[in-house]
Amino acid sequence: MKLSIRILSIVLLFTIITFSCMKDKFDVKEMGSNYWNPEIAAPVINSSVSMLDLVNESDEQQWQVDPDNLVSLIYKNKIFSKTAQELIKLNNQDTSSIYNWSIPGSIPAGDSVSNTFIYTMSLYTVSNEIVDTLVFKSGNLQFNIESDLNYDAKIEITIPGLVKNGLPFHTVMPFNYSGSIPHSVVKNLNISGYAAHFTHSGQNNMLSSTIKITVYGDSNPNNSPYFFNVESAFSNIMFNRIYGYFDQYTFNMDEDTVDIKLFDNDFVNLTIESPSVNLQFLNSFGIPGMFSFNEIKTYRDPDEVNITKLSGTPLDDILIDHPGLNQVGDVIITEKTLNQTNSNITDAFAIKPKYFIHDLEGISNPSGPTYNFALDTSVLAVNAITRLPLHGTASGFSLNDTIDFDMSEGLGEDAEMESAELQVYMKNGFPIDTKVQVYFADTNMVILDSLFSSKENILMAADPGPAPDFKVSVPVEKWTYIKKEKQSISNILDAKRAIINVEASTVNDGNSTVKIYSDYTVDIKVGVKAAIKTKF
Repeated sequence: MKLSIRILSIVLLFTIITFSCMKDKFDVKEMGSNYWNPEIAAPVINSSVSMLDLVNESDEQQWQVDPDNLVSLIYKNKIFSKTAQELIKLNNQDTSSIYNWSIPGSIPAGDSVSNTFIYTMSLYTVSNEIVDTLVFKSGNLQFNIESDLNYDAKIEITIPGLVKNGLPFHTVMPFNYSGSIPHSVVKNLNISGYAAHFTHSGQNNMLSSTIKITVYGDSNPNNSPYFFNVESAFSNIMFNRIYGYFDQYTFNMDEDTVDIKLFDNDFVNLTIESPSVNLQFLNSFGIPGMFSFNEIKTYRDPDEVNITKLSGTPLDDILIDHPGLNQVGDVIITEKTLNQTNSNITDAFAIKPKYFIHDLEGISNPSGPTYNFALDTSVLAVNAITRLPLHGTASGFSLNDTIDFDMSEGLGEDAEMESAELQVYMKNGFPIDTKVQVYFADTNMVILDSLFSSKENILMAADPGPAPDFKVSVPVEKWTYIKKEKQSISNILDAKRAIINVEASTVNDGNSTVKIYSDYTVDIKVGVKAAIKTKF
């Protein structure tokens, strides 16, 4: 339908083009003082417009051209998206333990004694994932050690399971006695880039470390036993990669609605014979999933049609594929297409729906917890792509549009147009009939004149071929003649508004099935012959 409107907009404003072309060709003021009454014939338009031209220029809708050149209208929207950081949450958390040490005897000045403790830190996730390996994109690890030790000491912490560049985590904390007890030392450490390899006890993710305390002798008395309160805290954690046995996450999607603008006009009888809805599940998590339909339907008040299998039973659940360990970083796409071969979608769109409504819910690891992974860039997204091929019938299409129209500067002030004749040639490769009328009105919308004596069938439909392609092979030619005499031309010159009325339908008044292909064209030729009276 938009094609017809575009073509007609060119043809129906022929008058503006005519006068502007004449004005460019000659200046009537330079032609002397005598009267001249010539007839001027000039080609105004010689053009060809294809469906592909209109598709490429459209900024209002999305179009798709299939390999066979069939044109479809596309409605695409993202109905769900979940990132790895949203799905797998690592909160700030801490661990603490108290160790007691009885130092034997006295420590001579300049001598030292050492002892090693095993300290185990824990990392819990919100959903209790069992984490095998976690590569930190960012994060902090803080140690706070308090003791009643009355000697200077050195505390060395080594975490064999926390590795960066092939080396285990190691830090040294000086512990200097200042004369008062208890006293403590705190150290904050950036663990970005480290990989943590956890051991497990149930759902507890554990990192074992060794804490070596070396005490230096002096003249202070040995007040054993001494206590050492070790606290550690992970904070601001973000992962780059995470591997392990993840739980079953649930994905509850809010109901989403697609506005099908193609069916906005209540008076158009429009049928789409092969609609489809393609659900795309894009998964870069190393996690399988399954989605089911709470609701999927079309709606036009007061009608609604639930989309089901052809048998009328509910649609099957959809298993979502995922990348394997040898595909880390890849996006795996699972698609489910609902069309006329596996659903009642044709019936769903037969009501000319204004809205397409879908509500899905999903679950990860539908068969139970498995070995999974995720990157910080991992995303699970669901797109719904509604495809409405231009395959069907249409009738009752009507367009009324009013535009500003001013031809007062078209001629020189001494020129008079005695008559004008317009010849329009259309070679139509589309199976579309179009009737048109243009009214010329003043600023108060009072009709002064019209382009045609009655509504004119300016575009004759070409006959489509047989099923299943319904391809037009022979375009239809049509000449349209319009002649305006002096009084009518005067009325048009006084007009300030042009009111365009268009009626269109597919071939046979919308009773025969057609398909619209991108290589369909309309050739347009417009010529003008005018009689002008002026001075020279």
